[in-house]
Amino acid sequence: MTKTIDFELKERYDFACAKCGHEMQFAPCIFMQMGINSGSGKCTSCGAFLKLYIDDDKETGRSMPWDQFLKEIKNEQTSNA
Repeated sequence: MTKTIDFELKERYDFACAKCGHEMQFAPCIFMQMGINSGSGKCTSCGAFLKLYIDDDKETGRSMPWDQFLKEIKNEQTSNA
C-alpha cells in the first residue's frame, strides 16, 4: 500500500537496488512532492526497473522490484473485492 508523505522532504535519498544491491540516490519525484510516497527509477548497474519510496525513518530511500510492486497491488485489489 502506498503511504502519504506528511514531512519535509530532503533533496536526495540514498537507497540500494533491490535486485543487485548497487547504491544510488534519488531526488523526490513530483508525486512525492505532492504527498504520495511512490516513485520509480532504473538501476544504473543492472538495469532493473524499481519502485522507489521513502522509508518510515524519513531519512532513507528504499526500492522494490517493479514486478513485486505490481503483484502487491494485484493482491491488494483482490483482497478488497
